Amino acid sequence: MNTDKHRSKTNEAGSLWRKSSQAKGLLHKHGRAGVFACVRSSLRLSPQAPGGVHPCSSVVRWIGWLLVAALPCSLQAGEPALSVHDFVQEFYNWYAPKTLQHNPGRTWDIAVKEKSAVFSPELLRALKEDSLASDKSSGDIVGLDFDPFLYSQDPAPRYEIGRITAKGAGWLVEVHALKSRKPAIVAELSPANGRWQFVNFHYEENQDLVAILKTLRQEREKDSR
Repeated sequence: MNTDKHRSKTNEAGSLWRKSSQAKGLLHKHGRAGVFACVRSSLRLSPQAPGGVHPCSSVVRWIGWLLVAALPCSLQAGEPALSVHDFVQEFYNWYAPKTLQHNPGRTWDIAVKEKSAVFSPELLRALKEDSLASDKSSGDIVGLDFDPFLYSQDPAPRYEIGRITAKGAGWLVEVHALKSRKPAIVAELSPANGRWQFVNFHYEENQDLVAILKTLRQEREKDSR
């Protein structure tokens, strides 16, 4: 009997942990407004459902109430208030129009200067180092020769967020050029100090910005010897 009670408590604890993890994931991915909308939908009476109960999983309702109860603690713990979807969309709403303007230099340098807080310290340092090396070069290409945030020489007027998947403590966010089914890039983000930060940008053929910047730096160091 005691064994059965212990097993029951263990299963209950495991269920609570899984639901808590689901709640945190939903909060990060969709934001509080999106999750609350889902909760309202799940609680709304539906004439098509037996007894007027909305045919939605009880897990969603449980997660919603958990988020309501845990929201103050979440904010105190420094969790990003903006969803990862909205954060990335806001960045590209700001950045894409600038790529269509006649800027005297590299457009991504504007983002590095004016939006430095959206990049992780490591990525920001590598981008600045690469641009500085390019400025010092007398003609040879020693740094990035493509837009690292769009991976394109023909930028679209608008970019939209696609699929979002978890990766460790962060997220991978597909970014699509307007009306394109294939993502232009996949941005990788992690939470830091109460906000999201870009930590890498992934491209086709398993390439990524961090690795490219590292290779360029190693080539510069080799040539300087």
